[in-house]
Amino acid sequence: MLDPRNTRGSAAAFLLSLGLAPVALACTVAIDSGRVQCSSDKDCTQRGGAFAGAQCLESTCHASTSSEWSCLGSVVWPSASSGSVTATLNLKDLVTQQPIVGVSARVCRKLDTTCAQPIGSDVQSDAAGKVVLQVVAGFDGYVELKMAGAMPGIYFFYPPLNESREVPFVPILSLSALSTFAGLVGGQVSPDRGHVLLGAYNCLHNPSEGVRFSSPDSDALTFPFYMIKGIPSATAAATDSQGYGGILNLRPGSVTLAGGLLTGETIGTEGVLTRAGELTYTTMLPAPR
Repeated sequence: MLDPRNTRGSAAAFLLSLGLAPVALACTVAIDSGRVQCSSDKDCTQRGGAFAGAQCLESTCHASTSSEWSCLGSVVWPSASSGSVTATLNLKDLVTQQPIVGVSARVCRKLDTTCAQPIGSDVQSDAAGKVVLQVVAGFDGYVELKMAGAMPGIYFFYPPLNESREVPFVPILSLSALSTFAGLVGGQVSPDRGHVLLGAYNCLHNPSEGVRFSSPDSDALTFPFYMIKGIPSATAAATDSQGYGGILNLRPGSVTLAGGLLTGETIGTEGVLTRAGELTYTTMLPAPR
């Protein structure tokens, strides 16, 4: 993507908060620690299934168009391992990308919408901006992120944490930074609404184009946006090859998110929590039906 030190790059870096790096950073993608790595096309072919015919590019298997969505309707997520797993979040400043020290993080169950009964004690980000959390395998809740002077955030783990995972970049930003971003999209941020940032991924866990984001909980103030060649757009119909976008100004509370192809086929739905004046980070990828 574009240099995150300039305006367009900053908007793109903002979306790295989804825990998924762009194609150029494929080796550090953390949504699935089992993400395909390869050294030749043969490595991809040997995996079989949707990977048949895939090419090895930049150590990642890239599918042909026909296999990118071949798993739809037959997705089965692996069973959680026993015991606990580790989730590592790397918290950084949106513009400078420098580590942010002292962000308070606490783990919350999905149905505990106010995090009245957090799991364990709050954890502070260290000098490297890292927050390391231990949760039971299969955890599908969220992490609250708070810091004085910064916009609160909620990071939802999706799919569930069936194994240890590292999120390479979660930005900490002010409300003014989000307003600037929304201005680039051509809209306005409503302070009494919540905002969701999404990354679209296909059957091979690669960023994917042609995915539309929507929510049945949208109203007249709500609008989706997509990053098109590194530039935010509210008029684009779907994601480009880097798969980034989101939905701004969703009402606070439990909301449903949906991802679909331009052909009309649904790739998945997900329920998350939104809060007024806060960000919700998550991903959209093929899900069991």
